[in-house]
Amino acid sequence: MKAIRTIFAAIACFLIAVGVFSVVGYELYFRHAEPVLPEQMLQDEPSAVDTQADDTQEEPVPDEPEPTPDVPSAEEERARELLADMTLEQKIYQMFFTTPEALTGVEAATRAGDATKEALLENPVGGLLYAQKNIEDEEQVTALLEGTQTFLTEGGKMPAFLAIDEEGGDIAPVASVLETTTFDTMAEIGETDDPNVAYEMGETIAKEVGALGFNVNFAPVADLGSNALIDTRAFSDDAELTASMVGSVVKGTQENGMLNAVTHFPGLGSIDDVAHIERTKLERSLDELKAEELLPFQAAIDQEVGFVIVSHAVLTALDDQRPCSMSPAAMTMLREEMGYRGIILTDALDIPAITDHYDSGEAALNAVNAGADMMLCPEDLDEAIQALLEAVEDGDIEESRINESVVRILAAKLKLGLIS
Repeated sequence: MKAIRTIFAAIACFLIAVGVFSVVGYELYFRHAEPVLPEQMLQDEPSAVDTQADDTQEEPVPDEPEPTPDVPSAEEERARELLADMTLEQKIYQMFFTTPEALTGVEAATRAGDATKEALLENPVGGLLYAQKNIEDEEQVTALLEGTQTFLTEGGKMPAFLAIDEEGGDIAPVASVLETTTFDTMAEIGETDDPNVAYEMGETIAKEVGALGFNVNFAPVADLGSNALIDTRAFSDDAELTASMVGSVVKGTQENGMLNAVTHFPGLGSIDDVAHIERTKLERSLDELKAEELLPFQAAIDQEVGFVIVSHAVLTALDDQRPCSMSPAAMTMLREEMGYRGIILTDALDIPAITDHYDSGEAALNAVNAGADMMLCPEDLDEAIQALLEAVEDGDIEESRINESVVRILAAKLKLGLIS
């Protein structure tokens, strides 16, 4: 029995010793040893602090997209190719729109004869504006226009814009002589409040007048009918109605092979002084203009109108010193704010609003510096041409500025199919 008790006592002591060593080992190892975890575990299981920090981070702000550059049309690309083969003088001539009488010196040009040929080859202008005095009958006017283009093309010159002012109502030189379709005044057409009537008018004029050889119509009037100067030449004194009718005429005309030249930017309807040939002031705020006068012009621009004719009125809200036709601010509004990419044409430069203040060279220089592409009827064409030539040669005007306008002019002629 004594031996058995001794054995049990030894076993108990052993078990106690094992327990003691286990507790001490735990304390020494697990409380003081640095745990080592696999790298992958550290990556896959971030701490709560790290997770909270990640949740509070802001989303990255994406970069703003770059503005989409204007993509040149096929006509513009071809125009630049043509430009490369033109002399400076040829380019500058393209920037002028005048009458056949100004070139030939005759009282009324009705035939394309030797005098016309000589004048055109010496002065190959970009455009010619005809009037009722140039029209006798259908065969005659067709021969006149065909002969004019033939002289230019066979002489190695660019074909010209051949324009007429066929507005309708009392201003209808073709219909008055040739008895083509006649139309009511613009005011009467506006009273219909039907854009389809306006579209059909543009379509009919393009087909009938275009068949004679004209390719530009100096119409429609985009002014609001608010004074005696504009009167029945305007569709309405309501801006939205006028805009609808103007846009429809342009669409009808240009879808059928002619270009329009809308007039008189930025709108003469609110001018009390209706002398027109004198220097007049347009006393309208920009907000008023944007709400009313500019709406018809914007409608035309939205239809990619070929020309916008800029008036000689002084828009005091933009430039109280210069007429719009010579104001960089007015041209910038038309180009940048209204998005116009076509040809900017000045109103006639041979009226007292201009000639009382500038000679022909000064007028041309001011118009080009402001941003005009073409000048209408300078009082002295030779003086205007020479002034621009000298300005480029002297470095006062960059030739790139001339190129910019001529590309627009050539692109429009390509669109008309005048050149290829």
